[in-house]
Amino acid sequence: MTIANLITLRRAVRWLLAGAAFVTVLAAAGCAALCPAFGPAMTQAAAQDKTAQDETSQDKISQEKAPSPRPVVVARNDRRGDARREARQVVVPQPPTVEATGPTGAKVEFVASAKDIADRRARVTCSPASGSTFPLGATTVRCTARDASGNRASATFTATVVDTTSPSLTLPADRTLQATSTKGATVVYSASASDSVDGPLTPTCAPASGTLFSVGSTTVTCTARDAHGNERSGSFTITVTPFPQPDLVVSSVSGTSFTITNRGNAAAGLFRVTVQGVGTFTIRGLAAGASVTRTVTCASIQRTITVDSQNQVAESNETNNTARIPPC
Repeated sequence: MTIANLITLRRAVRWLLAGAAFVTVLAAAGCAALCPAFGPAMTQAAAQDKTAQDETSQDKISQEKAPSPRPVVVARNDRRGDARREARQVVVPQPPTVEATGPTGAKVEFVASAKDIADRRARVTCSPASGSTFPLGATTVRCTARDASGNRASATFTATVVDTTSPSLTLPADRTLQATSTKGATVVYSASASDSVDGPLTPTCAPASGTLFSVGSTTVTCTARDAHGNERSGSFTITVTPFPQPDLVVSSVSGTSFTITNRGNAAAGLFRVTVQGVGTFTIRGLAAGASVTRTVTCASIQRTITVDSQNQVAESNETNNTARIPPC
């Protein structure tokens, strides 16, 4: 390319640049009236350029107003001394509820962590620490994160220790005993209870120990309740058998002979039997279940037999002591 050609090319470039600048100025001034040929196109280009500028400005404002994605934002100096901004977050667990294991509460374990843009190994310390024994009730745990540059962030949560476990109840086995009188027997028994939080407890029982239990079966119900309202109930049975007593009856009559049997559960001592029109027989003791037979003379009238006519023996049934011998 010759020097003349280079000069011509430079002039052409200058002309093009000057023309482009002139067109831009006209478009910005809205020169549709001054430039009939180019005005509409220039005006449309200027409007599009203005709209783009407005959208860019609006996006910038929105970005400035948008909240930080991290809840805690702090500024620090890096090793080079340049101030920069970084986000850091402490992550704590959902509030745990733990069952008490003893009077001092329960061991509570949890995991807390931290997120730090610059320091991926930010150290988290909590008070009380995980694995500590927490007392009954609600305890606030505060966890703090510290990065290598000394920046801090903290968060809290609540750990609750509760007592919902019922006490344990120890009761005697079912028991059978014999009455010590015709009214029954006085029964003494032992029942106990224990709670993981409150320790030894005294249960309430009905009928109480030391009560007179009547003949037959009686259900004893015991209940233990701890300080937090948890309770446990149980029962056992006391059976009192009848007081040992003889029961003398005329078990049979045949002609002029009659038989006396002791149907009770205890031996009878000396007692007398009276036969109407004949007299009295003395029986010197009769074991439980044993019998004795006596014979009288024949008579033309009906005669009455009365066993233990003088009430020398305390019997379980005093209403079945008579019988009749028919005439012969």
